[in-house]
Amino acid sequence: MRIASSQRQSTSRAMPLPWLLIAAMIVGFAIAAGAVLLLEPSLASRLLSAAFSRVSQAFDQTTQQITQSELSVLRLDIAFPEYQALSAKREQAMAQGVLQLDDDDWGPAQTRHGDKTFPVRLRLKGDWLDHL
Repeated sequence: MRIASSQRQSTSRAMPLPWLLIAAMIVGFAIAAGAVLLLEPSLASRLLSAAFSRVSQAFDQTTQQITQSELSVLRLDIAFPEYQALSAKREQAMAQGVLQLDDDDWGPAQTRHGDKTFPVRLRLKGDWLDHL
C-alpha cells in the first residue's frame, strides 16, 4: 500500500544563463553610471537640468493646449433657499460627525450645457465627513 503525500516537493531551478548575463549588464551599467556621476558632478547637474527642462517644456505645451482648446461647461443652477438647505444639512453633518439623510433632503435645481437646460434633483452624497 502506498500513501500519497499532499506536500509538494520543492524543485529549485537555476536562473538561465541569458538572464544572468542581462542582470550582470544592468548592474554593471548602474555601477559605471554611478561612478561617472560621482567623478564628474557637473555632468550630473547638466543631466538633471536637461531632464527638468524637457519635463517643463512638455508641461508648458500641455497646459497651453488645454487652455487654447474649447472645453465644454456644465453649469449647475441652485436657488438660494435650496443652497441654504444644503449648507444647513452639511453643517449638521459636520457637528454630528456623519451625514444622516432623509427623503426630504432632495432639492430641485437645473443643469445647463450650452443652450440646453435639464431639471435635476440633488442632495449631499456620502455618509462620512471626507465626502462633504
